[in-house]
Amino acid sequence: MPTTNLQLFNLDHGYELAFPNDFDDVALSSPAQSILTDFKTHQPATIYQDSSVDEARLFLANAHSAALSVVDRNQHFRGLISEEGLGEEAVIRLVGPARKRQDIQVRDLMMPREQIMAIDHESLGRTTVAKLITLLRREGQPYVLVVDHDSTRIRGLISAADLGRRLHLPVEIRQHRSFIEIFDAVMH
Repeated sequence: MPTTNLQLFNLDHGYELAFPNDFDDVALSSPAQSILTDFKTHQPATIYQDSSVDEARLFLANAHSAALSVVDRNQHFRGLISEEGLGEEAVIRLVGPARKRQDIQVRDLMMPREQIMAIDHESLGRTTVAKLITLLRREGQPYVLVVDHDSTRIRGLISAADLGRRLHLPVEIRQHRSFIEIFDAVMH
């Protein structure tokens, strides 16, 4: 193998940092697994359920993700917290005479695991990004967990917002409101 002389040089103004999304070649026809951040190879962004709203907002802003996985102190998955869930309107609804803003924790605003829909990792491999987006829209689900049935592990999280960023397209999901949410909105 021939040796090459190594040379150092000064950077001019043309160089910028490279980010993974700069190299995305994801399209609507791409396999849906191509958009998964697999927790087998990438550490999931997690926050403790007893964290404050301000801690969660700061962490979420730095995580470059639309949602964080919420865990208890034993690292057991408890739910998801999103930008919307941490919104000021959601926080104000919980504040009252007996409860101060600083007492509100992530657990009070998160979407509990029982309300989060999932898709099997194997079936994700048999569909396209376009079909996944259609499914999310039809089901009114802005987030879906990807699970491995064999190991009973959560392999990843897909959010419509992250999908939109990767595709450089708007991917809006109209969530179906529950009876309780409608009743709460009408009464307040």
